[in-house]
Amino acid sequence: HNFWLGEAADRFRAVQATAPDFTLGYWGEALAQHGNPFGHRRPPVDTMRAIL
Repeated sequence: HNFWLGEAADRFRAVQATAPDFTLGYWGEALAQHGNPFGHRRPPVDTMRAIL
């Protein structure tokens, strides 16, 4: 798989700006920030909390 996580996060933030009540935009950004589910690297907890 090719994970375009940075691009995905950018797109989900764009959704949040145009439709702030659409919760999937926030969920998608959090999922993109979480990274590759099969990888070992995770973002700092503070980064994840700031999104949510």
